[in-house]
Amino acid sequence: MTAIDECPVVRRTARIVVVAIAAVSMLSPTHAGTFRDDFEDGDLDGWSQENPAAPDEWEVVDGTVECERRSLVSTTLMIGDASWTDYTVDYDVLLMEDHGPGDFDVFARVDAWRIRLYLFGIGDFAGFPGPFVQRVPDNDFSAEQMDLPVLDVWRHLSFEAAYDVVTLSLNGEEALRYEDDLYATGSVGIRLAGYTARFDNVEISGPGVPDVTRRTWTGRDVDPLPDRLPRGRL
Repeated sequence: MTAIDECPVVRRTARIVVVAIAAVSMLSPTHAGTFRDDFEDGDLDGWSQENPAAPDEWEVVDGTVECERRSLVSTTLMIGDASWTDYTVDYDVLLMEDHGPGDFDVFARVDAWRIRLYLFGIGDFAGFPGPFVQRVPDNDFSAEQMDLPVLDVWRHLSFEAAYDVVTLSLNGEEALRYEDDLYATGSVGIRLAGYTARFDNVEISGPGVPDVTRRTWTGRDVDPLPDRLPRGRL
C-alpha cells in the first residue's frame, strides 16, 4: 500500500487535482476535438454558405447536403474558426452531374477575411484531370494527373494538415502531398464547381475543434465500390 492509499485526505486532494487538470485541458484552445455532421437532422446549423454572385446553393436533401454549381467558380460551405490549426477533414462525395470543367475541394487554413488560404481539390481545374493545390493570394499552384471519379458512385475524400505537410487522399489512396509553412491556421470549407453533387458524413478533428456529434450520427454508410468501373476512370 502506498502513502497516498493510506491517507484519505491526500487521496481526495489527488482526485481533485486530476479533475481540475482535465477540466482545464478541455477548456484549453489546444484541446483536440471532433466535429461530425451527417445532415440527417435536416439543417445546416453551424455552417455558412459563401457563394460568389449567387444565391444559396447548398441544401439538405435525403440526409445529405446537395449543391448544384454550374459555374467554374467554386461555391463554399464554411465552418470553423481562424485559430484552427493541424486538423483532418473527411467527407463522402457523390458526383451526380458534370456541367463542364470543375472540382470538389477542401478550403483549408482560411483566415477570417478570406484573404489567405489553401485550396485542395480534385477535378480538371488545372486543364487536365487530377488533384491540385492553390495557395491564395499569391496563386502558388501545384497539380498531379489522375483519372477523375465516375458519376453516381460515392467516394471518400480525406485531408490531413500536420504542421507544414498536407496530404489529400481519395478512397484511402494518397493523391497529393504538399509541403508549405506559410499559413499555419484557419477555418475549413467544402467547395464545389462544375458539378451537381451530394456530400455526407463530414468529420473534422484537431486542436480547437469542438466535440460536436449530431444526434443522428451513426457512422459512415455509403454505397460499396463496384467490382468494375469503366476503363480509364476511378
